[in-house]
Amino acid sequence: MTVTLVTGDKVTVFDADRFTVRPGAGRNGIRFITTRSDGHLRVIPTDVLPLLKAGTVDTRLFDVTTLLNFRYDDRRTDLPLIVTGPAGTARSAPAGAAGVRAVPGGRALRLAKKDIGSAWQSLSAGVRAEGTARGGQASKIWLDGVRTPLLTRSVPQIGAPAAWTAGYDGSGVTVAVLDTGVDAGHPDLAGRVAVTGNFTDEPDALDRYGHGTHVAATVAGTGAAPGGYKGVAPGAALMAGKVCDQYGFCSDSSVLAGMQWAAEGGARVVNLSFGSTDIPGEDPLEAAIDRLTAEYGTLFVVSAGNDGRDDSVTSPGSADSALTVGAVDGSDVLAEFSSRGPRAGDSAVKPDITAPGVEITAALSRDAGGPAGMTHVAMSGTSMAAPHVAGAAAILAQQHPTWRAGDLKAALMGSAKTNPDNAPFAQGAGRVDVARAITQTVTASPAGVSFGLQAWPHGDDTPDARTISYRNGGTVDVTLALSLTGGAPAGLFALSRASVTVPAGGTATVTLTADTRADVPDARYGGYVVAKAGDARVVTPFAVDKETEHYDLTVNRLDRPASRPPTGSSC
Repeated sequence: MTVTLVTGDKVTVFDADRFTVRPGAGRNGIRFITTRSDGHLRVIPTDVLPLLKAGTVDTRLFDVTTLLNFRYDDRRTDLPLIVTGPAGTARSAPAGAAGVRAVPGGRALRLAKKDIGSAWQSLSAGVRAEGTARGGQASKIWLDGVRTPLLTRSVPQIGAPAAWTAGYDGSGVTVAVLDTGVDAGHPDLAGRVAVTGNFTDEPDALDRYGHGTHVAATVAGTGAAPGGYKGVAPGAALMAGKVCDQYGFCSDSSVLAGMQWAAEGGARVVNLSFGSTDIPGEDPLEAAIDRLTAEYGTLFVVSAGNDGRDDSVTSPGSADSALTVGAVDGSDVLAEFSSRGPRAGDSAVKPDITAPGVEITAALSRDAGGPAGMTHVAMSGTSMAAPHVAGAAAILAQQHPTWRAGDLKAALMGSAKTNPDNAPFAQGAGRVDVARAITQTVTASPAGVSFGLQAWPHGDDTPDARTISYRNGGTVDVTLALSLTGGAPAGLFALSRASVTVPAGGTATVTLTADTRADVPDARYGGYVVAKAGDARVVTPFAVDKETEHYDLTVNRLDRPASRPPTGSSC
């Protein structure tokens, strides 16, 4: 299998151990660095090293394994890119570019592989010149990556019927489902889809994959079809945005366009049940979530991923503003497949919350090729957990019409049911509990506290104090009894007080301190600040990564004249 890199160089992979590299036209003097790590083959031309070091080029453009996984090998005649920053808003496109369209923060385009070498020179020169003129990084060339979907009792499990009884079913609230499309004619979704958008290259918004219809019905299905499988917020209106094709591939540019459409279209909540491997730093989807959340107040509910290991939460669930959802079974036991944190790069607490995601039965798209007469299907995954939380958010948004994303996130996390067997890096605050969320008047900000990675050694560490602010939306003062739970060693975490009175309509604060000088083994630690007043309980997850023994290693590489292109050597 042959892959043409964005520079025009070609890598042919024969098997797990053998590959060759051929320089592109006019690039015979270029040398290459080849590495293998984490099961990925990377081939980096030395002339792009300055751009990579400056952070103006996406490293995935030279990750051959990722390019193959995304089906960007030479069976495809172009390479899709996203250019962000000032270079992404330039009026002119390089020669050989097609499919140019605006996306949040820049533009998406496809470079024809037959001309890609010269197009790359033009594009990278523009980034270099722009960066030099401004004295620093401002633009970036990204691979237009691919995300994949992360696949009667779960709705009562999270307390939705209690909310319905109280008069809250999501009515008057719009939830956008950005996915593989939605079968708007399914009996469970008839009359629920207010508007449809198609951001893929396919000619229509039909859901031939079946994932989006299942997700949409979990959010807002009416239960009209035989079986009575009712969604969490059956009164909510849906925006159905098709951002993934019939094979379940979701390009970043399609997702970005759909996110902008949903936020501008008035969605209070957006469900994203897909993801891709997260890398340290902020990618275009993460940046878009944070920007759109701040600009429109839209809450993005995102699945955490189905890897099941530590350090495996996917992007864009890794965005700061996202409400990132792991999965539990019908007994609130964490699903084996549910991705655990912490977040790549800074060890922040992710996921934020959990919801049912094991054997969830919901609507089957009539266009997905299922057996005749089959109207529902059971699926498992954090993809199924996220729409439970999106529906819960719609219920809260109906109850509180003026609340923005941060308010909804704080209320859902603060009222979650914590499983004492799980750490914050596994479950965040715990399993969503909408019945509790609609009754509590006190919320905490921030909704979770990430002390992050504390670098080794720890003898010179200083205590890290964070303020938690409690807001009382009720009409009477509330006195909260405060405690720390989670089993962290003594001396590592401390609260500034044991109780606090929050005035009606006002706020009160408490300080949570992490001191990694404590004489405890180097490891990851976390717990929960629990604030109680009668039946009310507000939980705030927190964690710190007390780094184990690590050293910074600086490698000075001395170039030597190339005798011939690499033929499978790797390190």
